[in-house]
Amino acid sequence: MTDTFDTDLAPRVIPAAPSPVRLRARAAAADAEAVVLAAYEAHARDLNAFARSLVREREAAEDIVADAFLRLVREVHAGRMPDDVRGWLYRVTANLVLSRGRRISVARRFVERLVDRRTGESPEARHLRLDIPADLREALLALPADARIAVVMAARGASGREIAAAIGRSEAATRTLLTRARQRVRATLEPPR
Repeated sequence: MTDTFDTDLAPRVIPAAPSPVRLRARAAAADAEAVVLAAYEAHARDLNAFARSLVREREAAEDIVADAFLRLVREVHAGRMPDDVRGWLYRVTANLVLSRGRRISVARRFVERLVDRRTGESPEARHLRLDIPADLREALLALPADARIAVVMAARGASGREIAAAIGRSEAATRTLLTRARQRVRATLEPPR
């Protein structure tokens, strides 16, 4: 007779079931991932175009949009889901553009002391400009930041409510701002009579 070990009768080690708290945490993490992924698929392209129309460099626009989505991930994981994800993303993107502009402004004050004034624009800077006509780009860049953001968002089809939320103004103030900004752009682009 041979000694055989019946594996069906051997005691089995059954792993402990995850606690309800762990299960809820896993479900919340999966939901958070799904929310962020859905938001990315729905809005990343438009946000990237929005950011590119506000900053000159493509890479800077991509970095700003990536940072906006990173902030969305943090908010969702912290349990603070924005009510209007699209509007929230546009506002964060606009704020990041404004922050970048402030940082650049401060840096320019100090870089003049460090840079040899005899050098011109770098070839990289020349090639990284947006593909919009120079006169339109200059007209937009002449606007204050909030007016520029409003005009670009309106051109991309954002509602008055979304624009107002993005720039932190009432809808009525936003309409006035947009009207005046559009008039300034038209006046800049129209040939003199």
